[in-house]
Amino acid sequence: MGGARARHYRRNRKPASSCSGRALVRSDLRPYGLGIPKSEHLSHVHKSVGNTDSVYNSPARTRTRSNLKILVARLVIAVAFLDLFVQFPIIAPFAREVGATPALAGLIVAAYSLTNLFGNVVAGVFLDRWGRILPLQAGMLLTSVALFGYVVADSPMQLLLARAFHGLSAAILAPGAFALIGDLSSSANRVRVMGRSSASIALAAVVGPMSAGLISSAAGYRAPFLLTATLMLLVFLVFSLSPKSTWQARSDNAIDSPKEQEPRRANYALLIMSYAAALAMTVGTGALVAFLPPWLLAQDQQEYLIGMLFALFSAVGMGVMASPLVSLPMLKGRWISLAAGLSLIGLGLGALGAIPNMLGSIIGMTLFGCGFGLTYPRLISIVVDATSEAYRGRALGVFYAVYSLGVAIGSLSSGLLEVGLGSSSPAPFFMGVLMIALALPFTYVVDSIGRKRTGAKEVPN
Repeated sequence: MGGARARHYRRNRKPASSCSGRALVRSDLRPYGLGIPKSEHLSHVHKSVGNTDSVYNSPARTRTRSNLKILVARLVIAVAFLDLFVQFPIIAPFAREVGATPALAGLIVAAYSLTNLFGNVVAGVFLDRWGRILPLQAGMLLTSVALFGYVVADSPMQLLLARAFHGLSAAILAPGAFALIGDLSSSANRVRVMGRSSASIALAAVVGPMSAGLISSAAGYRAPFLLTATLMLLVFLVFSLSPKSTWQARSDNAIDSPKEQEPRRANYALLIMSYAAALAMTVGTGALVAFLPPWLLAQDQQEYLIGMLFALFSAVGMGVMASPLVSLPMLKGRWISLAAGLSLIGLGLGALGAIPNMLGSIIGMTLFGCGFGLTYPRLISIVVDATSEAYRGRALGVFYAVYSLGVAIGSLSSGLLEVGLGSSSPAPFFMGVLMIALALPFTYVVDSIGRKRTGAKEVPN
């Protein structure tokens, strides 16, 4: 009986190389692509990856490409604000050198801001209609032409025309670059990305005035404009020669959820909150820029200390923007983070007015720099979060128009207060504190109304 069973087993069992063994090998090694015939292997690869494009659009490669795009956009921001800050210490004496009267010199200085304010609003329309790339390329190229206009200007009217054209052409650079970075960043890390991108502004604020003073003293007032025109052209070439695939829309290779990519209208409550906070912050900034120098000179301080204090403000702001402070857990809420930054700005202005000596100035500029470093990237992030790509250019254009308006209001009000009360009165600083005090409850109410209408809690980011 046992022998019959053994013979039956030997007759009916399958060879080791037959399907049972092969199936075992394939089931064990299929995840590694081994033990599979060539025809099946290709089918297995296509099933697992979908198509060859998905290999090149993997999350790791997508993130690397996005980082490259953001780096190039940061170069645009850096050279745009370097161009702005280089002008500060030299444009007024340059206007006098070419023969401008004091009144005409003031008009030449103001011409940039006037045309830039109008250009910011128009730039947003261009950015939303024609995308980010072409308007940015045109802006960099035209700004280079405007900067070369300073080099060849030898009369007040020529300098005025160059200055007005400069403000108009440069108006698209900051909104366009930040809109591009907003398109490329995800909501999860947007504040951190905006903070690091904004740090290049603070770096330009440190390097720009200092380099302009040194270069102009050695080679004349035209040399800094020639240098920035050359840098602008170089960044234009880097930007323009980047592969076209580098500037594909982020949504093509997005790693965000589909819900995040759905088109949506602008959240006007968030935009109003951002614009109101920006206005309060920049009125204080305008007061600081216009009134701190005569305030310190009225205290018999040395002129070089003024530059050191502004460098301190810029360095602290740059450090905060580039640090993890902008994304601390306690600052995740939109209004909480804005309130923290604006409060530090208000405390800094209050310290400048209440402690009329160098120690008070150091404390005030440090606090102001910390507040600016916390507030600025958060404001940009709120504008980006409040808009889809179709509206983002216009929203950022209006933001920078409000920014310019606030600086103008702060500077003009400080001048009027100085004329009426004298350089020894701290009234301009306390005017900035008052603007912060008004902005805090206003932004809270607007944020609360916006959340009630949408039926949503405050979304941390």
